[in-house]
Amino acid sequence: MSERSPHVPADRVVSFDPYRDPDQAADPFSVFEQFRGKPLLWSGRYGGFWIATSAEIVRAVYQDPELFSSRLTGIPAGTFWPRPLIPLELDPPEHRKYRKVLVQPFSARSVSRYEEPMRAACTEIVSELVPRGGCEFVTEVAHRFPTLVFIDQLFGFPRERADDFVRWNFTLLHGATVAERSAQSDQLIAFLESAIDERGTSPEGHDILSHLLRSSVDDHKLTREEVLDTAFLLFLAGLDTVATAMSFAFHYLAGHPDERNALIADPSVIPAAVDELLRYHAFVSNTRTVTRDTEFYGVELRAGDRMHLPAPVAGRDPDEFDEPQSVTFARKPNRHMTFGLGPHRCIGIHLAKLELEVALRVWHDFIPDYDLPPLDPPSFRAGTILGIEKLPIVWGR
Repeated sequence: MSERSPHVPADRVVSFDPYRDPDQAADPFSVFEQFRGKPLLWSGRYGGFWIATSAEIVRAVYQDPELFSSRLTGIPAGTFWPRPLIPLELDPPEHRKYRKVLVQPFSARSVSRYEEPMRAACTEIVSELVPRGGCEFVTEVAHRFPTLVFIDQLFGFPRERADDFVRWNFTLLHGATVAERSAQSDQLIAFLESAIDERGTSPEGHDILSHLLRSSVDDHKLTREEVLDTAFLLFLAGLDTVATAMSFAFHYLAGHPDERNALIADPSVIPAAVDELLRYHAFVSNTRTVTRDTEFYGVELRAGDRMHLPAPVAGRDPDEFDEPQSVTFARKPNRHMTFGLGPHRCIGIHLAKLELEVALRVWHDFIPDYDLPPLDPPSFRAGTILGIEKLPIVWGR
């Protein structure tokens, strides 16, 4: 139970730990099938939280920001940042004002200008790997590609800091200890503050940081702290998520040559394939906080209760999708919630999809036939952000 001991019926209690379920070592998505067809459930771990058990419940939470606040993210409740991350941890109407600042630079039209530089960056990475006949995909491709896009195209940071960005991002999201995360956070903050001070003297560039420094909300320029809070969030959200989506997609395609060959034979299928692979590997589970006492799907919620929204529950719900445990590139409609829903739907959706499309096209131009080595299996990561920690891939053998 939580510290506030909400009234929870005994038949709603489960011992679910999103970080330490042993069944996720082999398949990080399978554990969520235990919730299928059950009502709203409660776990007493980490101070206690409710668990949404269907796409219907997940949708209802996303679409009611007045009842379910985004102010605190993660399980357990709280954040390692001293202020709300903008705009993620703001509720309407403040959220809308700050999100509007990012709408134009992350629109489909705006991010389309990155396609050719993305292709060049991905070509640089993959072409170097071809003669080797194999790689560890997560570190050598999945982390490198979105990082180069982030520092080269979005922010115009020095490329020689790419390794630092990969380390900062991974440790902040998946670090083993608070001390580790704090140390990396301090280094990232120092870097961003220095960049803000440097660009602030003449924010005329086309990069995101300069855009933030020129932007206003309610007729006032964004403060230095507001720019920092927004840049920090974009850093957290823009690297690991794309790397994880890439890793799951290539893990699947390496083990399913028929689907892979379908993409190679007809690259026009790739955008639909990206959406379907994102549905099938819905890996980011968000959290909301209840704002008032109320009844919701047969239980009494109390102000301050936490609501966990497991993405795999929504993405593979048979009441939402036909044959949800199968990958079908031609699936229509495909209204998955991998990027969330409602006012907080991920603003980077167009950028993320474009990065995934480019990665699939470029990789298969160079390496159309590849496999998972049977003696060196991949390893998976549990958590509110599921992931692949190691993904060996081989080719030309």
